Amino acid sequence: MAMRGRGVAGVWPVYEDFKPNSEWQQDAHSHSLIISIPGFMREQLRVSTEGRNIVRVRGERLIAGNKWSHFLEDFEVPENSDMNSVRAKFHDGALTITIPKKTIDKPHHEARENEKHKHVEEDRGREASSSKTKLAGAEREEVAMKELSGKDKGKEGKEKEAIESGGSEDGAFTKAVKGGKKKEVIESSGAIAKAVKGVAELNEERKLMVNIGVAVLVIVSFSAYVTYKFVAGDDKK
Repeated sequence: MAMRGRGVAGVWPVYEDFKPNSEWQQDAHSHSLIISIPGFMREQLRVSTEGRNIVRVRGERLIAGNKWSHFLEDFEVPENSDMNSVRAKFHDGALTITIPKKTIDKPHHEARENEKHKHVEEDRGREASSSKTKLAGAEREEVAMKELSGKDKGKEGKEKEAIESGGSEDGAFTKAVKGGKKKEVIESSGAIAKAVKGVAELNEERKLMVNIGVAVLVIVSFSAYVTYKFVAGDDKK
């Protein structure tokens, strides 16, 4: 409790501090500060703005005799408030302070949005141009690679043809030598086959003669045996 003297007829007033209840509300257009101060009248209240975002509310009323009720409150206002258009209204023990929200300069806002959009489109255009340039460079490089590959293939074809044809008389001579060797190998193979066949035929003839000789020998032996038996029989008689 605070005390302050007025010096009226030797009576010193006594002040009691009062703490009002308050709350903030808002809608799409404004902020509203509602302060509950029962017992006060409109002429007993003062509302002022302090600094950039402070609303100050004070009140003072006589209770009885030399006793007074007193309060002083500072309220911080939201950042997007228009402090030049503060309005206050008192009704049924409640003080309502309305502070409009700052309005955005629509043309200026649209201009900034258009400028931003323009920059975005320019960036996209530069990116597209850069992509086209890279694509064209890649296509040129691909064409160059194809041409180089075609030249290399043509060169390889010529080298292959030169190898196959010999590229000179030496190549033809090489072919002739290769052909001659092959012919010689074939002829040699034929001679060997003939020799083997001759040996086989000779072996067959020898076998036949041996078999004839064996047969003759058997016949002669049998004849001798028969003759011996016959002669032996005559001797016994």
